[in-house]
Amino acid sequence: IFASSCENLPITLLEAMAAGLPIVCSDRGPMPEVLEDGGVYFDPEKPDSIASAIENLLLHPQKCQQLANRARELASQYSWSRCAEETFSFIVQTALQAREAVKIH
Repeated sequence: IFASSCENLPITLLEAMAAGLPIVCSDRGPMPEVLEDGGVYFDPEKPDSIASAIENLLLHPQKCQQLANRARELASQYSWSRCAEETFSFIVQTALQAREAVKIH
C-alpha cells in the first residue's frame, strides 16, 4: 500500500515494483506516471477508496499476480546507472549552452 499524496520520484514505490509486489497506490502524481498499469489506484484522502483498492486485489489473486509482474517489468526501466548518465549528460549540456551564451554576448 503506497498512500503518499506528494512525491517527486517515489523510491519506495519503485522498490516495491522491483520486488514484484502487488501494489495499491495513491492516484496522485507522479505515482500513475511511474506505476502506469502495474497496480490499483485509490484516492489517499478517502479511506473507503483505499479499502476498495485493497479488496480489489485480495478478491482477485490472478489479477494481483498479473499486476505484480507488470510492476516488476516497469521497474526495470529505472536504474542508478541510467540516472547518473542522464544527470551528467544534462550537466554537460547545460554547461555547453552557458558557454555558448557567454560567447554570444
